[in-house]
Order: sequence, then structure tokens, then C-alpha cells
Amino acid sequence: MCAVAFGRTGIIRQKHSEPLYLRTSPSMGARHPVEAYALVQDVQGLSQGCYHVCVGEHSLDYISNDHIDSESLYEWIPTLTEKSTRPPRVILLLTAVFERSMYRYREPHIFRTVHIDVGHLCASVELIARSYGMIVEIFPITQVPVAERLGAELLTEGGMAAVALW
Repeated sequence: MCAVAFGRTGIIRQKHSEPLYLRTSPSMGARHPVEAYALVQDVQGLSQGCYHVCVGEHSLDYISNDHIDSESLYEWIPTLTEKSTRPPRVILLLTAVFERSMYRYREPHIFRTVHIDVGHLCASVELIARSYGMIVEIFPITQVPVAERLGAELLTEGGMAAVALW
């Protein structure tokens, strides 16, 4: 599911900068500011813990074996308790690396384009997951606890959305 929603389909090579990825979900200017992390609770074939969705290799890179307890989940996503009595099997956390969009769009347009990219990715994940018969809910997330858990720099990578899957 992650390979289809976030996967790389091609590369744009440039003379004076890093190559840009073409992916299954469009991004303004091929900047792809959104990163995805999977908090795995109960997925057959995967250990519990946190994974980074690696776009180039269509893989999950294991980050941490910290078990995410229900209390932490409900702290990050307070409305999660309103949706289900049991914790989700996996939560995809979508963060934004703002610098990727700043290069092209400068100040006023950065947040607009990031939100568009997050919306595209959330819709892609929702369509794919529902086609597999999964229950999907999308939530806004609190930035500080998520950044601490992922080891992200709060000023450069901020939490945007969580996609809970049952």
C-alpha cells in the first residue's frame, strides 16, 4: 500500500541540484515535501515499532522498536478514542519538510502547497486502503510529541496528518 501511495515512478535529473523524484501522487514542482512514517501495532510480518517509508526503494526502514502504547496514541490524536474502541493496526504519520517547498515557492505559498500535497497523499492512502477492505480515519496531529518520537527537527520537519488503519 505504501509503495503505491508514496512510490517513486521516475527521476528528473538536474545539473545544479539533487535529482527530483516523480511519484505516484503529484507534488507541486516535484518537490515532495511530505515524508511518511508507519507506526506499526499489529501487522502480520512486521515487528511492532516505527518505520520510515523509503520512497526510492519501495521499502520500510526500521527506525525504532519502541512500542507505542495506547496512551501515547490518544495524546497525539485525541479524537482517536471517538472513532474506535481498539487501537489501529498501523498509523501512517505524514510530516512535511518545509525547506523542500521553500526553494521553489518562497514564503507565502509554502504552506498552501504542503497542505495540497498532504491532501493528495491522504486521499491516495484512503482509496488504496478501502479497496483492501480496511477501515481508514484521517486526523490532524500534534507536532511536538510526534517530532520527539521520530527524532525529527521540529523547526524543519513538522507533523501534518495521521492516517489510522484498522
